[in-house]
Amino acid sequence: MKKKKSYKRTPENETTRSGAWIALRCLGIGACLVVLCSCLSFDIGDWPSRFVYPHNSPPANWCGTAGAFCAYYLLYYIGPGVFVILVSGICFLVARLAHKPTGQPILRAIGLGLMTVAASMSVQCLWPYRFFGFPMGSGGVLGIGAAQFLRSHFASVGTFIL
Repeated sequence: MKKKKSYKRTPENETTRSGAWIALRCLGIGACLVVLCSCLSFDIGDWPSRFVYPHNSPPANWCGTAGAFCAYYLLYYIGPGVFVILVSGICFLVARLAHKPTGQPILRAIGLGLMTVAASMSVQCLWPYRFFGFPMGSGGVLGIGAAQFLRSHFASVGTFIL
């Protein structure tokens, strides 16, 4: 007769497992901070921008060429809503490091998505100036699409209220 293997938690296993998770969370916080700094220091004149030529040499971005690349595509597609995502990610990882439980992950993800769309669309609709230097506006593709959808269905006043 075969015995079932039991996987008991030992202090050695628990320390190794929690140590790896702590390291991963710290790396995640560091990556979010690097991307946040690169988005804060975004310059439309850095490579890979198609809208300015010649490109800045060296890049004006605080995180160099890699930071300019990440910031360009994040701000081009998501817009200012990327700041909501990055700050929320940092707060989530810090809470996990402090062993604070975060309940209802599905509702939190839906809320984060709505806040991201709302931030990008608000900058696109309400901000009269081009903040990031993109010719189509500062809301990113996400904000432009959401603003266009709302304007086509609710007109200007309805879009402003929503």
